[in-house]
Amino acid sequence: VGRLRMELEKITALWYGTDEILNDSLPGFGTKTMENFGKAITRKLEKEIISGTGVGQCIGILDTANASLITLTRSAGAGVAAISYSDFTGMMGRLYEGGQGNVTVLYGWPAWTQLVRMTYFGNAGVQLVNNPNPTNDQIPIGSFGQAFGADWVKTEFCKALGTDGDVIVCDLSQYILAMQTRGTEMATSIHFRFDTGEKAFRWTLRAIGAPLWRTTLTLDDNATTVSPFIVID
Repeated sequence: VGRLRMELEKITALWYGTDEILNDSLPGFGTKTMENFGKAITRKLEKEIISGTGVGQCIGILDTANASLITLTRSAGAGVAAISYSDFTGMMGRLYEGGQGNVTVLYGWPAWTQLVRMTYFGNAGVQLVNNPNPTNDQIPIGSFGQAFGADWVKTEFCKALGTDGDVIVCDLSQYILAMQTRGTEMATSIHFRFDTGEKAFRWTLRAIGAPLWRTTLTLDDNATTVSPFIVID
């Protein structure tokens, strides 16, 4: 039991729209612009959750400040830039008990090509994550995105294939995220660039996040550690 102190940090987006753009654009341009900048703020926050440094931003899952992160050694037979069935089951095996029903697998575009070809070698090379019609001797996983009962989420913020964080097995309920109750706020001003006929638009979100666990949990065998956050190196 401990105390976690968190102070909201600011994420800001700024855009200058000329009078010509604002007055002469097609209908819906303003609405789409507002939506896209709101999405940009959200994407920045998502990146911080994965790899934030903790300095003026979230402490990311992959950051060295996250002492609860377990890093396993990649299987030698899989190659330096590959993900094997053994790697994946190894990560799942180190997920703490409470996370078994709430597991999320974060993966990037390069890792996707490995995951869809991942096979269960003990069962004559049965494809694991894209096997919608298994026979009786195959693993009834279902379609891609359902293997092991996990939520599979593709994100560009995972690391390069073959490095720590190309695939992350995690329980995101063990990551605390706090933000202002009003969500993303927008403000406008005509004064800063009045002489050039530009209007300033600013979007701001105050948020902060960090892993809830201060370290890994050692099981009763005094040897095995488990955690809500696991990667392979």
